[in-house]
Amino acid sequence: MKNEKVQPLHLASVLLERVRHRERNDSPLFIDDNNEISGAAFVGNLNLLTTSCLADTADHRVVICMNDSIALALSFYGVMLAGGIPIVINPRLRAESISYILADSDARLIISDEEYREKFENMQHSSALLLHKENNFFRHSQLIFSLDCQLNATQNPINGVVSTQGHCFWQYTSGTSGDPKAVMHTHEGILDMCEQFAGHYLQINEEDIIYSIPKTFFGYGMGNSLIFPLYGNCTALLTQQWPSVDKILSNIKQHKPSLLFGGPAIYKMMLDDPRTAEVVNIPRLFYSAGSPLLKQLHEEWFAKYDKYIIDGIGATEVGHVFIGNDISSPKFGKVGKCLPGYECKLLAIEGYPKHTGILCVKGGSVAAGYWNKADKQEEKFSDGWYITGDIFSVDEEGNYEFIGREDDLFKVKGRWVEPVKIENWLLSKYSCISEAAVVPFHENYDVQCALFIVLGESAICSTQFESELRGDLSNGLHSFEVPRQIHFLESLTKNDNGKLERKKLIEKITLHN
Repeated sequence: MKNEKVQPLHLASVLLERVRHRERNDSPLFIDDNNEISGAAFVGNLNLLTTSCLADTADHRVVICMNDSIALALSFYGVMLAGGIPIVINPRLRAESISYILADSDARLIISDEEYREKFENMQHSSALLLHKENNFFRHSQLIFSLDCQLNATQNPINGVVSTQGHCFWQYTSGTSGDPKAVMHTHEGILDMCEQFAGHYLQINEEDIIYSIPKTFFGYGMGNSLIFPLYGNCTALLTQQWPSVDKILSNIKQHKPSLLFGGPAIYKMMLDDPRTAEVVNIPRLFYSAGSPLLKQLHEEWFAKYDKYIIDGIGATEVGHVFIGNDISSPKFGKVGKCLPGYECKLLAIEGYPKHTGILCVKGGSVAAGYWNKADKQEEKFSDGWYITGDIFSVDEEGNYEFIGREDDLFKVKGRWVEPVKIENWLLSKYSCISEAAVVPFHENYDVQCALFIVLGESAICSTQFESELRGDLSNGLHSFEVPRQIHFLESLTKNDNGKLERKKLIEKITLHN
């Protein structure tokens, strides 16, 4: 008996096969700002797009620079089916960041919305350009493919080609230091992520409607909006709108999502808007990730609406969330426990308690590593473990609590300063402070703390307020934690993906001094 060759697993093929067998195949798979498309029509359009536009992308990287839409979802899976490696990027990235990604990835093709065309025409690159405008795809001004959301298609999905490297897609980290890194995900890893998070943990089903406010260029948003809908045979809302409380509440009222994925800043905006009370009973679950959920914010939300926000922690290098709070009875101020299918451990830090350390995670969805960054790969990936660089503590029940980033810590008078702890204390004490950041600076050959503050729209910086603030800092913090300098800014310095750039704040102090 001959040994039959085992076909390698292909993520898109597996997910599309699930779509083909969904019981509600005429119900929407995706809804965007202008259209909705059923599972059957999505498969039909995908077959046509792949064969007409993307057949030559096998084993090549393809950068997708688009607003969240049905067209983006088709492009993502079309490239993957053809054996290419899709790379979804933030369309609002600065030109220099996009140039770096194009050069680093050696992308064969760029798929872009027409509105971002000038970005690519004004930079040096050798990639071909496929433009999308109003459901039409153009190459050299010639119409190549038109999306038909009403397509009555019954054919099977075309067989997916696995790239030579075995990667299904790449994601560029938003790194706050150094150049962004391409995280290489595998077909098997992302399917495992679906099974652990969407299947076992959230138990997503065909009745669900997903609304993810974080965009698809984030690992968190990509799983929510592009991958879990196919895995769970449900519906996802894709909006090109950038988040505002008006648009969020309007979308909840109109589309009635059962699963709302956001982050702490989103839930703070909703908490402060009285109109949230009109829609808060629509979703069956509110989920938060991307940054730690403040205990006070969660408590205020629960007191006002009698609803939990379920917190989780994930990483681009792991694909999605791997530690999550209990859905039925979450612990306030905790991120939760390591999800089934993952292992977590803490690496000890000198001077810290036994149950506090640098978080490491191991599991099926941990990425293959970084593209072309051997030094960083050796630093962050070890024997199946990913070393996150995040500092956590864990209690006797296995619940984790975020302490800060390893590279944000610094010592004053020989004692560790945890910026996040001080920042959270300030934000919980002063409702007029919208953002805060603590960084080190040198004074007389010694390290001290500096505090940067952004006040809310209605708050006024006065001599009296600053005096009261300094008094509270002295009374509420250890002496080594008390900032020697306080700076008021209109906004904190952040990178393209909204992450705080502490190094640039330190540079401001140097210039100021």
